Amino acid sequence: GQPCGHVFKRGEGVYRCKNCSMDDTCVLCTRCFQATDHTGHDTSFSVNSGTGGCCDCGDPEAWKIPLRCRHHNSFEELDEVGLEPIISSAGAPFVPGYNNSECPSSVRRSIELTIAVVLEFILETFATSPVSLTAHFDEKSIVEDAKNASLALGDTEVQTKYAVVLWNDEVHSFQDVIDQCTQALQCSLMEAKKIAETVDVSGRDVLRVSTSIPELIDIATSMTNVSLSISIRAARDVFREQLSASLLIWLRDLACCKFRPLARPAVDTHGQTVPAQQQDPDITYDAETAQAIARVLRGCGQQRLDWFLIFDLQLWKEVRSGLRELYMATLMLDSRYKMKIALTFARNYPRLSRAFLTQDRAPEHSVLLFSVQLFTAPTLSASLVDHHKFMYIILDVLKRFFVQPTPTFLRRSGVILCDTESFRNRRYFHVFHDMRYLAGTPQVRNWVSNQHRFLATYVGFIGLFQGMNPNRRAVLQHVEFEADTWVNAFNVTLQVAKSCRQFAECYGISAHDLFYAIRGTLRKLRQSVALMAEENCFDAVQLGPETHHLATLWGMQYEVVKYDVSASPVSFHHPLHWFLAELCQHVKHLSDDRVRDFGFESIRDMSEMHVAQRELLRILDYPIRVCVVMAQIRAGLWVRNGYVIRSQSHHYREVSLRENTYDQDIVMIQFFLSIWADTDHILMTLIDRFGLHEWFSGHPHTSRVYEPFHLQYMVEEFLNVLIVLVSERHVATGKNSLDLARREIVHGCLSPISYSELTKKIPERLAEHTEFDNLLQSMADFRGPVSVMDFGLYELKDEYLDEVDPYFIHYSRNQREEVEELLRERLKKRLRRNGGEADDVPAYIPPKLEPIRFGPFQRVGMVLHTPLACQVLFHALFQATNSANHLLSETMVDEALQLIVLALEDGKRGAQGYPTSKGAPLNLLGLVLMLGLKPEMKQWKPKLDYITQLFREGGPRIVARVLQSAMEETKAAERKKQAAKARQAAILADFASQQQNFLAQYGDEFDDLTDDEDMDNAAPLWGAPGGACIVCQEECDGTKPYGILTLVQASRVARTAPLADATHVVDILRLPGGLDTVISDSGTAAPQSPDGIAASQVAAGAYGAPSGLKGFPVLYHERGLVANTCGHMMHMRCFVQYCQGTEAKRQQQPTRNHPENPHRKEYLCPLCKSLGNVLLPVLPHGAPASGRPYPFDRATSTLFAHTLEVLELSQRGVRNPPVFDHEDSRVLPSGTLSDAIPEAHAVFMHTLARIAELQYRAVLGDVPDIASTNISNSLQPTPATPAQRLRALVASSKTPSPPTTPMSPLVRGDILAHVRLGMLKDLSYTLAPLAGPHVQRPRESLNEQSRWLAGREGMPAKPLLMQDTFAIFAELSLSLVIPLGMDIWQLARLFLTVELSSASGIHSLVLWVIRQMQGPEGDEEALERFKTAAHRITVTKLVATLILPFLRRVTLLFYIQYGVDLAREAPWMQSARQQALASGENTQVLSQAEPECARLLKLLNLPGLSQILVPESQPGTMQMVEGWLRDLRMFRRRHSSPMSLGAGYTMAVPVGMPTPYSLVDLPDRFEVLFERSAKAFCPRCSGIPSDPALCLLCGSFVCAQSFCCEEDGIGECNMHMKTCGGTVGVYLLVKKCGLLLLHHDNGCFMSAPYLDQHGEVDLGLKRGRPLFINSTRYDEMRKLVLTQKIPVFVARKIDQAFDIGGWVSL
Repeated sequence: GQPCGHVFKRGEGVYRCKNCSMDDTCVLCTRCFQATDHTGHDTSFSVNSGTGGCCDCGDPEAWKIPLRCRHHNSFEELDEVGLEPIISSAGAPFVPGYNNSECPSSVRRSIELTIAVVLEFILETFATSPVSLTAHFDEKSIVEDAKNASLALGDTEVQTKYAVVLWNDEVHSFQDVIDQCTQALQCSLMEAKKIAETVDVSGRDVLRVSTSIPELIDIATSMTNVSLSISIRAARDVFREQLSASLLIWLRDLACCKFRPLARPAVDTHGQTVPAQQQDPDITYDAETAQAIARVLRGCGQQRLDWFLIFDLQLWKEVRSGLRELYMATLMLDSRYKMKIALTFARNYPRLSRAFLTQDRAPEHSVLLFSVQLFTAPTLSASLVDHHKFMYIILDVLKRFFVQPTPTFLRRSGVILCDTESFRNRRYFHVFHDMRYLAGTPQVRNWVSNQHRFLATYVGFIGLFQGMNPNRRAVLQHVEFEADTWVNAFNVTLQVAKSCRQFAECYGISAHDLFYAIRGTLRKLRQSVALMAEENCFDAVQLGPETHHLATLWGMQYEVVKYDVSASPVSFHHPLHWFLAELCQHVKHLSDDRVRDFGFESIRDMSEMHVAQRELLRILDYPIRVCVVMAQIRAGLWVRNGYVIRSQSHHYREVSLRENTYDQDIVMIQFFLSIWADTDHILMTLIDRFGLHEWFSGHPHTSRVYEPFHLQYMVEEFLNVLIVLVSERHVATGKNSLDLARREIVHGCLSPISYSELTKKIPERLAEHTEFDNLLQSMADFRGPVSVMDFGLYELKDEYLDEVDPYFIHYSRNQREEVEELLRERLKKRLRRNGGEADDVPAYIPPKLEPIRFGPFQRVGMVLHTPLACQVLFHALFQATNSANHLLSETMVDEALQLIVLALEDGKRGAQGYPTSKGAPLNLLGLVLMLGLKPEMKQWKPKLDYITQLFREGGPRIVARVLQSAMEETKAAERKKQAAKARQAAILADFASQQQNFLAQYGDEFDDLTDDEDMDNAAPLWGAPGGACIVCQEECDGTKPYGILTLVQASRVARTAPLADATHVVDILRLPGGLDTVISDSGTAAPQSPDGIAASQVAAGAYGAPSGLKGFPVLYHERGLVANTCGHMMHMRCFVQYCQGTEAKRQQQPTRNHPENPHRKEYLCPLCKSLGNVLLPVLPHGAPASGRPYPFDRATSTLFAHTLEVLELSQRGVRNPPVFDHEDSRVLPSGTLSDAIPEAHAVFMHTLARIAELQYRAVLGDVPDIASTNISNSLQPTPATPAQRLRALVASSKTPSPPTTPMSPLVRGDILAHVRLGMLKDLSYTLAPLAGPHVQRPRESLNEQSRWLAGREGMPAKPLLMQDTFAIFAELSLSLVIPLGMDIWQLARLFLTVELSSASGIHSLVLWVIRQMQGPEGDEEALERFKTAAHRITVTKLVATLILPFLRRVTLLFYIQYGVDLAREAPWMQSARQQALASGENTQVLSQAEPECARLLKLLNLPGLSQILVPESQPGTMQMVEGWLRDLRMFRRRHSSPMSLGAGYTMAVPVGMPTPYSLVDLPDRFEVLFERSAKAFCPRCSGIPSDPALCLLCGSFVCAQSFCCEEDGIGECNMHMKTCGGTVGVYLLVKKCGLLLLHHDNGCFMSAPYLDQHGEVDLGLKRGRPLFINSTRYDEMRKLVLTQKIPVFVARKIDQAFDIGGWVSL
């Protein structure tokens, strides 16, 4: 039953609900949001920027409906709605006396006295602190300051120690402070780093305390040279300030205490002593305390809270934040003190605002930002405005701030300077926000409407900006310097215009107040216009207003204002006009009947038109000038003014301003058109201001301002303004904001558009409407994202197409043409969808004018029903079609015809008749009919026919006679057209007859031309890749050495099964019968409970904090190599030249971060920009498949030797052969894997295998070949038998190599010898058991065997069962099949036995393996427990599933390397089918119903699992397996020391992980992930990460680009990458909602896999809508990691932009 009051920390999650809250300032914390029901509501989520704020749960004024929070509502309220309360005690109820509401009086009085004394000590301390920091220091002033402080404190002791203090700012970086501290203080790097961290967290830090003031001055001077904020004071004063800061933090903690008996007196004491009185009469002080209070408060008469607010400028970051939290925790949660703190804040607002606007060093921590907590409460704002006139205070603060820099004589003339510091300082935004907060409550709106005195104050304030920053056209020369003053002016205009709309809406309550506001604004406008500040700002001589008379063709004279926009100053800023236009939009109060009720005859009488007609014309002239100057800018007349004037015109009609500026200018002109007695008077003013009077009077070639091409554009712009004035009727018909939003949706969603793009085209006021999303969903069809880079799109439904107006006010000329074409296509589709024909769409779609049934705008359409309007339309149409250069102005014709249609359509609704041009030889109707007969007017024929139809339906008799004569002319033209068609048909018939004669004579000769016959030559399964070189474009046919661009990189994608983890074992057992079955939740996010699932397992020594999300343990990722290619070919010589060019490019751009690193031998493919580091040689088509290797030239051999160096660097010292792991979970029709492999991929792998086979043959070939490869001089005879060959190879491998030097040919020979050594080690150790149990293999001594089996760097080599079975099989299959004559199928069976031994066999075999591993001293009791606990079927399924990856890899190797086409049946399968067919049995050899393991064993012609290890039938095999297990047992016993385990040996038998590769299981909702990151604890910096990043490979949280966890300039993301992903890293930046991809020292960003309900990403969490996981995007991210394409993706991203690097700091 109490409010929450949780104070938000920086980076904490903040929730909003539009359906429940009163405004967007009402927020909830995470606990309260989860404890309330917001199902189906429009909620948003954002990250607190650190400016404070508290949770509004429990505040009844903040919510439209009761929230029913289960944390803070009372039990009775929750029982009424049937909710269960949430009680989180956190162990506090176990404290004795926690639930006791009473507090002993002695304890209470002690707390009250302590708090009072502490507060007075703090006030006394900060009363002596300086307000501002000086940049110049001298010893005299420092000593004088200490004496003054001693005098104020009553301290007679002379100060001898002084301290220099460094203050925080938001300008300098960490490195700047560290460098300057190390230089000035002569301290270590760690000490400087600690100082920088303290200053950033606390706001300041003491650099040095010394008795030598000159020493401190030297330090301070060194700091101020780089603009750091420094102060030097007495050490006593600095200590008192630091102690006061600690006491304030203590008070804050005490106020936030959850121990009830202590929390209440703390709150009561603050409430009584701080805002109420100077001294609490219930508390007795001793004499010293009373004297201290008297000294501080003597002569001021202000309260303590006033002093705390005043001293805010003297405090630093930590203290200011603590004070703000103290206010919220004590005063804001109690209604008794909430009003008192609001009154105190309002009383000090002028002083606080001045300090905030001009003096504050850290405005983001100012107490002025606390206003949002006060001014948004309706009761507080109403009391402040009504009883304390606070609205006047804010207007006075703003007025003084803007006017003060302008000289007095300019102010008297109505001029305000925009190039002052006040306009450049954007802190005034907050003061405008405070004013809008106050005016947003209903009570204040009523007050504004009733207070007529406030109207005069407000219009006086906005009148300051009337006509500011005018522009004058540069005629003779270009503007030399383009100032940015206009930016400052438009920033002020944005805030002023928003306030105009908000205050004008207040006057819609009462008609009487509205009439008073309109008349008061008009009077202020008349005063402002009389000053002529805008017109005379550039002239020394003040000119008065001028008028002149203009006549129509009928002799009517009109007096209009004389003003030349192209030569005189024009301003874009007229807030008084905008305010008046906003007032005129309350059309329900502005009818003549309502006006008569208040004593006026009509709207004209209320506007004083009969006495001030000339002044009203001058008032109207300003909006017209703005329309004219924007037309002239678009026409190119202001081109010499530069980019500045174009930017002003663009921003004036930009979406953030147009609703309050340009749209209001149109409303003003419409209002005057409607209330003016003769609309031709206003129309003549428009014509004159556009400078087109002569043109519309029949003299199109006379203009003193415009060139011919300018003149045409200005006429088009004038006609467009007329169209907008007549057809724009949403304001005139009194539409509300939801109707305006509907119109914006109709004109914005005609073509598919995303939600964010749509909201960019709509004013923020409409897009933030609570019903906007519901309206959008009802009016538009939504199409969700279907691909990775796709996003959700909205498209207008067919039933709303009739509401689209191509002449929409905010369409540009190009957009209008696109909309007309698009609308016609959409209408055709709608007809076809409804069963009609596309040709049934009318050729012309007339506009639909909405009738104006009430209000002052009913006569707005009369402007087109006057003689002057007819004159304008006639000349526009006539001059456009009869120009001197015979060029047709399509835009002018289209707009003139549109105006005629608008006049006729409006006439059908009761307007008066249609006059014609009496004095002209051709009237308007005759011109229209004549144009319909011209062939060049064909595209407007439908519109002309529609105009003729309208004339025929409603015109008088003279119209009928004109139509009759025009019909006769039409018939004559039709007869001429028929004659022309007849002549054309005769010509076509003659041509057809000649074509037939030609074919009859020569047609037989074409029958002999046939296609070449197809060649039916059997081609091999795979061939060498070929094509053109992408550099020289010559064919790669083998005449020159060429290769395929390849990237060989280290990989950790291969995984072994963590069989010690029950969670992963359960995942293995839950797999279906085979991996070729679709798994629904593979690689996607899994829904999780709020408590989470099994914690992620992180390797020991890895960086990062656990997240609680399910990830894969780091220790079970296997290191290896992987090769990728883009498929492009290049000659060796071209490749060398290209690499040289790449190096030259790097030298030309030394400051750019290049995507390739030459030290890693990297390059970019010149065609597709894929990253590569190897040119893989390609064998030509005629190379033999066996025998001696293809003789490459020396350059190719050198290249491959360098390739081996790349491999050695990539492996990081671990020798693992390439692993081709291609697990695919797609269903294959043939039941095999061949359909899942793209042909290009298979060709590349086959080529890679052939190259590897040739190198193996070179290594295992004859001894002379090996000697020549190693560039050795020793020659030996060639062994004859395979056994002799093997012994010779072993002997030659053991001979020590001569010493080598770097970059010598012997280095490459040693690399080949090392490869041979490792391979022969596997040969001798693995193939020795094949000799059988009776053949004794030679045994070496233990020392020799240890040296022979030793691995890299002296570490012991692993036993066979601890190595990757398939890796050894792939290596030996490439090297032994042909040189030693081995059968590949026997080798496959052998290694299946090895894999099955590693997987521990089936149930009966498991028991035998356990006995062999335990030895004679085994534990029989443990064996019996396994027998009873392990189910036979479970163990069998586990083993069968674990060997699936090995079987699939072997199948792929056979398919790619040896050409076994698994899509067709193998030979033994064909024979089995024939035998079954002969015996009449089932001929289906492979059945999809069988498990995948059984199908693969049949496919490979291997025995079943139960037949492989049978002790009775295969004693030799069992003896061999027994030897492997014995070696494993001995190795584990021998190397069980911590030294061996620390070297990287886990003593585990590696078994491939059969489950599909997946990233971390992310939660469905992004808020859940955000809350997890807020609870993570970084072990490196011992705190919560300020910018957490989630590793998607292991599930750990790390600090992203955080100074706290950085080491030697390397961020924690990069350090974690080395222990987790190796060379690649994938991180989700939680607070940015983006992905970070890293590869070595490069990286890039991409969007996160979370999308909102509109199918869009929210990078940076700027929109704040709820985000949900998108399975498609996350699965594509998984594929990117699995296919090892992250290096290529990162390289392409960096190559596309000018990257400057710095990725290692992340």
